[in-house]
Amino acid sequence: MSHTAIIYLVIIAFAVLLVFGQSIPAVMALAAMLGIGLWLGYEPLRSLLQFQPFASVSHFPMVIIPLYVLMAEYVFRSGMVQDMFTVIYLLTGRRANMLGMAVLWAGGVIGAASASADAMAAAFAETTVDDLEKYGYKREFTAAIAAAAGTFSLMIPPSLIMILYAVLIEASIGQIFLGAMIPGAMFVVAGSIVFLILAKREGIGKTTHGQVALATKSIRPALPGAIVVLIIIVIIFGGIYGGVVTATEAGALASSTALIGSLVIRRLSWQSFSHSFSAAVKLTSVIFLLILFGVLLGRFVSLSGLPRQMVSLMGPLASNPVVLMGVLLIIYFILGMFITPLPIMLITLPVVTPMIEAANIQPIWAGVLITEMLAIAQLTPPVGMCVYVTSAITKVPLESVFRYSIWFAITEAALVFPFVLFFPQLATWLPSLVKGV
Repeated sequence: MSHTAIIYLVIIAFAVLLVFGQSIPAVMALAAMLGIGLWLGYEPLRSLLQFQPFASVSHFPMVIIPLYVLMAEYVFRSGMVQDMFTVIYLLTGRRANMLGMAVLWAGGVIGAASASADAMAAAFAETTVDDLEKYGYKREFTAAIAAAAGTFSLMIPPSLIMILYAVLIEASIGQIFLGAMIPGAMFVVAGSIVFLILAKREGIGKTTHGQVALATKSIRPALPGAIVVLIIIVIIFGGIYGGVVTATEAGALASSTALIGSLVIRRLSWQSFSHSFSAAVKLTSVIFLLILFGVLLGRFVSLSGLPRQMVSLMGPLASNPVVLMGVLLIIYFILGMFITPLPIMLITLPVVTPMIEAANIQPIWAGVLITEMLAIAQLTPPVGMCVYVTSAITKVPLESVFRYSIWFAITEAALVFPFVLFFPQLATWLPSLVKGV
């Protein structure tokens, strides 16, 4: 069989398996083994399968993944997120609109430890929608807020998507985090502006006496949990950006603080601890499987010479990095409307990375732009994975949620994306100041 025929066969097999509902790791594994087996033969494939799986996930930077996932599990299962909402609500004079804002910010701070924006959106939909309804929020609006919070988890370090991007292109995780800091803050500000406008339009302000509060009588029961969350935020952001600890060390300190804090405030039972550990193991295993088979598929892509062909095809664009990134980002946007970001990164980076290198594009800038575009796509019709998930959980029609979520996507695309695209310094300035992270 000719090499061209093998490439077409693998692409067809990949598409057919996806259409028939097979899991992403299984599709990537089968496509990779089919392609490598036909290209090199059975013996090279068997030899590769003996060593590649362990080599793919045994890098020290990969330790950061279970650490941040475990931290998020402890914080959620101990009820510290609800404590944070209660404290914010009471300190802001019982203004209900600040609760929705808190959900968005929690998506960026706590949700960043999830590798999946739709999984994080689902978690917020399950834990916050009913509470927000008690404060006068429409259910479809709360579903859109949960979806937007899920996308914030992609843009704010310690975003696991950014960690994986750094690992896959062999870049510094700390440098990627620094590069995302300013664009991520702009992303959050834009989303917050949209929320405040929508909340004002919906008439959400100060809670009336007839509405139910989370814990309106006293701030004291919720204060310890909120303080632990604040300490975790200081450890992650202050530690990394202050140059005190590496991203991996910050993950270890944050997960330890979440565990010790939840024990000190007596919120973590043995059952909750075991569930947290079990959930972290399951999610980490899924992520590692995706990485393992993604790297295997990348091996086939490299063998096929597709990256070289794409570099040649995009040759005329290489002289203009902005135009090349614009073309790539359109492709990422289309993919992001239908597929979650993690498999997109794993499938496309083996092809895209050589193109970026050939055009002398700063990888930090490219990573921030790609992540931002995938985040926006998660809120955009016709599917918008984050919106799809929150719609299913809240049992609100998809089109009703899109009426709110689309404004987050439009505003972030209009107010943040052009600045980062045309002013790369927004992503490269902080990394240039701080070395060795």
